[in-house]
Amino acid sequence: MRPPALLLRTFAAALTLTVAARAAEQRGNGVPLASSDRTAAAAAPSPTPQPTPPGGYPATFVLPQEERALVLDATSKDYAAQPGEQSCTFTFRVTNTSAADIVITQIRTSCGCSVANLPSQPWRLGPRASGEFSIVVDLRGKHGLLHKTAMIDTERGYKQLEFRVTIPPPDPRDEMRARNLLIAQADRQAVFRGDCAQCHVGPAKGKLGRELYVAACAICHADEHRASMVPDLRALTPVPAPEVWRALITHGKPGTLMPAFAQENEGPLTPAQIDSLVAYLSKEFAAENTARAAAAPASPK
Repeated sequence: MRPPALLLRTFAAALTLTVAARAAEQRGNGVPLASSDRTAAAAAPSPTPQPTPPGGYPATFVLPQEERALVLDATSKDYAAQPGEQSCTFTFRVTNTSAADIVITQIRTSCGCSVANLPSQPWRLGPRASGEFSIVVDLRGKHGLLHKTAMIDTERGYKQLEFRVTIPPPDPRDEMRARNLLIAQADRQAVFRGDCAQCHVGPAKGKLGRELYVAACAICHADEHRASMVPDLRALTPVPAPEVWRALITHGKPGTLMPAFAQENEGPLTPAQIDSLVAYLSKEFAAENTARAAAAPASPK
């Protein structure tokens, strides 16, 4: 037979659970509690609050313990972006230090601008095995400090890591160049109107030959920061014939940024200016290129 004290404790515990259950049922049905029930319910112990798990798990999910068997080369990494960089990649090396397989089911990043790449999904790491995964961060349209986190989910737990990118402010000239590039892609002749005319129309007025080339052509084709689709005229092979130069200058090149420079096609150049430019490109310009190539040091074989 149980000792009286043990019987009393057992009875008290059963009574407390019964009252608590009755109280919950009555609350759910909208029935007010009796005085004795309210006293017993108040005395019943409150449930232990569950911690809020990271990564947006449902509140009813029981969070597994941190996966201590996964060891990363670093749980926090930093990167200083260079001006104009569109993205950067963080590479993490992970090792399974346990004597059993670990299955990484996914890696969840804190926002959509960061994308994790696993060797496979799910990714199984054998005992003592190591491997690498990467996280690519989109830097477009951002500047300042970018602080992100990621969660490595396994079948047994989780592992959190963080990464930070310092992004320099954009160069106003790059922003203007990008804006002008979009305008030119939509309308090649837009380069001769509005603010663009200050650089592409005004300097060419009254100029001929080499001076006209510097004012109207070199501003784009000889600029070290020119768009990748704008060719270096000195590197063209084969060297265009005079009739090719004339057609390009007069009518431009459809499907590219090259506008039509002839006044008859809404450009700024007169027929006399085009004649002088074609003559320069076909003779002096070609001779300058030949002399420059001859003076260049020979490449090692």
